[in-house]
Amino acid sequence: MTSVDSKSLVAKIETGLKNCDDCDKQIITCVRIKKQDLTPDEIIDSRVFYWSAFNGSNKMMRLMILQRKWSPFIKAFRNRSIVSGAILGGNIETIRYLLTKYKYESAGHVDL
Repeated sequence: MTSVDSKSLVAKIETGLKNCDDCDKQIITCVRIKKQDLTPDEIIDSRVFYWSAFNGSNKMMRLMILQRKWSPFIKAFRNRSIVSGAILGGNIETIRYLLTKYKYESAGHVDL
């Protein structure tokens, strides 16, 4: 890929991100946003969610986001977030699901 191609690719990504801000996203008010917010049992659950994202289980992601109201940016396994698990697992659909369908807000901290 030439430098001209990479510049045009970056421009397309930036344009896509700007347009995505205008999309209608469901707002999720996260009650758990950091690993320190989790109980020992919830830390175990966060690892399950990490591996579910790694393996592309959107059903488990819906449970985590809609029912538990957890941020997908919580460090869950080896200091990696749930989003990182989806990236490392190569699950593009899970990444799209996590990042384009919802807007995450914090319940008492700075917005995510």
